[in-house]
Amino acid sequence: MDQHDDRNPPSSPDGSSRTPHGRLNLQGKASRFRPPRRHGIGLGLAVATALIGVAAPAFAQQPVVVEGDDRVDAVDRFIEVYVADGAIQAQYGQELRIEGFGSIEARGGFFYNETRDLIGVVDGLLLIGDQADVRLIEVNVGTRLYAAFLNAENEDTFAVGFGGEAQWYFTRDQRTSLKLTAFYAPDILTFGIANNVQDYGLRLETRIREATDIFVGYRSLEIKTTIGTRDVDDSVHIGFRREF
Repeated sequence: MDQHDDRNPPSSPDGSSRTPHGRLNLQGKASRFRPPRRHGIGLGLAVATALIGVAAPAFAQQPVVVEGDDRVDAVDRFIEVYVADGAIQAQYGQELRIEGFGSIEARGGFFYNETRDLIGVVDGLLLIGDQADVRLIEVNVGTRLYAAFLNAENEDTFAVGFGGEAQWYFTRDQRTSLKLTAFYAPDILTFGIANNVQDYGLRLETRIREATDIFVGYRSLEIKTTIGTRDVDDSVHIGFRREF
């Protein structure tokens, strides 16, 4: 059975139709209106920009007050960047403290690798940490949205993943920590050429000065498509996190 029949409509309002791989066949259109192998990156960039744009209001100036009894304070803004041998990722984030609910960390950014895959990433994570006498364990759970353009396949995909992060501080001064990250987007919530997305990472992080951390880690970002498995990232990286 073709997995794309129920994901892509057979035709669009302008009379075009879609192939099993999501490409448009324009009927009665001149070839100059369909440049070869260019539609994917434009759509990928548009979706990634839209996702980050949706997340942007969450990063507004503090404090933020909503109607009703609850108060939302936007605090602890940060930027985080890492580089690997064949990849780079940059994110901007902010913690939102909601009275009567808890703390939510919202992030938005992009990932780019040497094979020219471009992925927009948006996170929304709820803090459910646990404190101990000589250490602090922070656990965040929530969603991660992926909007990706896969260059080798010249295809776009969108996925909604679920998972979280667990960060274990060696001491209560929170200078050095070990952080585990795991997200999974199932087939039912993955659209386009992809079947699922698996995203795992481990990092060692330490504070070198006030509000500045550096880290070294490993990430495995795997996208399973209808034509094979793509290791979008499978490497060791180094990076920094700066709070302001």
